[in-house]
Amino acid sequence: MHKRRKKCKLDNCFHVHLDNDMEFNNHVHKWKNISVRKKVERNGVECYVHVCKHKLKDLEVNYAGLTKTIECKDGEEVYQAVRARSVLSKNKKEDIEVGRVIGKIKENKICEEYVLDSIINKVVPTQMVD
Repeated sequence: MHKRRKKCKLDNCFHVHLDNDMEFNNHVHKWKNISVRKKVERNGVECYVHVCKHKLKDLEVNYAGLTKTIECKDGEEVYQAVRARSVLSKNKKEDIEVGRVIGKIKENKICEEYVLDSIINKVVPTQMVD
């Protein structure tokens, strides 16, 4: 087991811990620079996510005081993304960030997913079906 790094003190950040003990985080890197778009299956429906393109040990996401870490084994990939809600006001549409999504992919299917939801202030698992 690798040793844990200090917790991120920012309210919205990610840490990618690689197999070779290197670390990427959003203090230095943007997710789009260390990920690749991939078509996967989510509950029987095709969708696209941006998976980390490096072999890693785990991905930790912090958002609005909530934290979730997903460990990654051989043959698995992880992704994270912004969770937004569209709001209409004065005939204007605005997307408001309300959380983060973190998940794991195995054999091109999302097998584990969590929402760090700032509205209800909880980490909520997404129900995945086979």
